Formats: sequence, structure tokens, C-alpha cells
Amino acid sequence: MVFEVGHQYQNVYFLKIDVSGHSKIVLSNPSDIIQIVFDEIESTIKSTIEHKRNAQQCSYGQFWGWQGDGGLCVIYDINESKALKTALDSSLDILDNKLKIIQRLSQEVEMKGEIHFRIAIHKGSFSYQGEPKQGSIHSKEINLVSHLESKTPKDSISITEDVYDILHGQTRDLFKKMSFDFEGKKIYNHSNSTDCSPYYEWINNISFVGN
Repeated sequence: MVFEVGHQYQNVYFLKIDVSGHSKIVLSNPSDIIQIVFDEIESTIKSTIEHKRNAQQCSYGQFWGWQGDGGLCVIYDINESKALKTALDSSLDILDNKLKIIQRLSQEVEMKGEIHFRIAIHKGSFSYQGEPKQGSIHSKEINLVSHLESKTPKDSISITEDVYDILHGQTRDLFKKMSFDFEGKKIYNHSNSTDCSPYYEWINNISFVGN
């Protein structure tokens, strides 16, 4: 899919993923071990999203920049349900299945530290500017999803009310409402943890000054 310059696209899904504690891991390990693990992380995450995109026949699902430990994936289809399903299925598969594979690899190469993912999903609109194949995305939603990901507890997925409100069935039941708003949005979180640690991590991550 090629975006049209100057066009405003609606119901776009922004998926931000990051490795928690990346800087500390890099400082604590030899460069060859870091390369093995983080090359596998990049390959695994990108291939998972591509697989889910193909399964849903979703028109677009690409990372706009990869910083070595994560990045922003833009997912879009004129049929919004395809983009929604791609974003949610990818995130859940990465957290519930692919993370374990990466953690086993890090143990096999004797990497110091543990791999943990933070994932955030938000939906909104963007305008495409520049050249047809080398343009840029302009959207305030990117800031929100980036901020949300940075505060999300490790090994969990945070979604905004914009995403949660159109979920249904078992997928909707996976997400728990947080008792606070974030940048004016209600937030819902999915974690495999059976205790309250993700909630306490939220409290540690977010400043409540002025709220």
C-alpha cells in the first residue's frame, strides 16, 4: 500500500513496543551477545506482525523506525476491524508466546539480565506528507502512544479507551480498567501476572501531580 500525500487517514492503529531495561542490558553484556538477542527480537516481532497482517488480509502494517530495542508500528486498513485484529493478535502473541522464546534464547547465550516487553496500542488519524514513498506521518496520537508505552508495566499491554470501546468477547475480557486516566484517556491493561505487581508498577511509573 502507498499512502496518498496530503490525505488524512482515519482509524489507524499505532502499536508501540519496547524492551524494558534495554540500556542496562546493553551495558552488562558483550556486544556479540547483545546482537544475537536483539537481532532475534527485531526479527521475531516484525515477522509476527507480518504474519498476523497476512492472516487478516490487512493492507498495511509496518514499523516506522526501529531503535534497536523497539519501535512504532503503523497498522491500517480501510476495513478497521482488520487493523484492530492485526494489532491485538500481534501484541498478544508477542507477549504470551514469543517473549518466552526470546527469554530462552537469552539464557542459552548466557545474557545477563532479563528480557521484558512493554506494549501500548492507540488508534486515531494521521496525515501523510512528503513524497509518496519517502514521506512522513503527522499525528498527535504518536506522542500519546509513545508516552503510554514508556509508563506501561513490563510484560503487559496497555490500550486506550478508543481501542477498548470497540473490543468484544474474550479479547475485551483480557483487559482490566485502570483506576486513573492517562493524558485524558481511560486506560486498560493486560498482563499475565497473577498478582498486583503491574498495578503497583503503574503507580511507580506515573506522576500524579495535578491529578
